[in-house]
Amino acid sequence: MVNLNQSYFKNNLAAQNWFYGSITKSDYKIIMFKRSATYNLTNCPINAPFVRLSEQVCFNCANGSIYDLGS
Repeated sequence: MVNLNQSYFKNNLAAQNWFYGSITKSDYKIIMFKRSATYNLTNCPINAPFVRLSEQVCFNCANGSIYDLGS
C-alpha cells in the first residue's frame, strides 16, 4: 500500500545533463517501481532536476556537469 502522507522526490529525466552511470536503464526502472509501490513519488522541478537522497532535496549540477544516476 502506498503511503500518500510520505512523498519522495525522484530525478526529473527531462533534464539533459544525466546518464545511467553504474546502473542500467532496467535497474533504474526497477528501483523507481519499488519506491512507487511504497511512497508517493514526485518529480523534481526542471530547474533542480536531481535528488540528493540523503536530504530529500532537489538540486542542479554545476554548469557543464553531468549527473550520474547510479551514484
